[in-house]
Amino acid sequence: MFLFGAYLAVSNGSVTPGVVIVFVQLMNFVIEPIGAAPPLLANRKAAWKLIDKLSESVSLQTRTGGKPVDNKLTKGITVQNLRFSYEEGKPVLQNVNLSFEAGKSYAIVGGSGSGKSTLLNLLMGSYDQYEGSILYDETEIRDISSDSLYDLLTLVQQNVFVFNDTIRNNVTMFREFEDSKVVEALEKARLAELIAARGEAYICGETEMAYPAARSSAFLLQGHCCRKRPFCWSMKPQPL
Repeated sequence: MFLFGAYLAVSNGSVTPGVVIVFVQLMNFVIEPIGAAPPLLANRKAAWKLIDKLSESVSLQTRTGGKPVDNKLTKGITVQNLRFSYEEGKPVLQNVNLSFEAGKSYAIVGGSGSGKSTLLNLLMGSYDQYEGSILYDETEIRDISSDSLYDLLTLVQQNVFVFNDTIRNNVTMFREFEDSKVVEALEKARLAELIAARGEAYICGETEMAYPAARSSAFLLQGHCCRKRPFCWSMKPQPL
């Protein structure tokens, strides 16, 4: 197009070089957005599929109803004939029977894709569409309100998010606790030395190089110690 405009400008002078340059620049403003449209449309289509999957996942994990229970467990957690599947006809867990006594530590070991995370999500009340029973003491997990259930449990994820705030707020999750409880939690989580060096008011964040995954997990463990919840589930804890 530029060459054609140059030809007109040279051959008969009806079009000046300046007009050719302006015309080409204006055409670029039209052509470039058109060229960028197909990738944007493809990304939009892919994004809608992800949104649909996310919406479906959230709807599956939404807990409603239930009754409040005491913030303590005397017997523990019992799993009886548990069966669960994400898709009909493709069971992930079948006839699982387990017992977790209060006050004891357990390790759930298995290969990748064996259902460890699924089992943990069920024990956390993330899914209600299962067969069998999950009993907290004598109460079915479906019958426990979300607030009461989460007062019984702490979950330490494999990848822990650290707020861009003070160490103390990351430990207490912005709640008020007695200083003695916070100090006790720091010692149990083996972070007393870190606090002595940095102080509780030190600002940390998700990208803070001084706080690798093990330290991040320790923050959440500290919070568990502060809140003194009966059960703490941990996914692949890393050594400090």
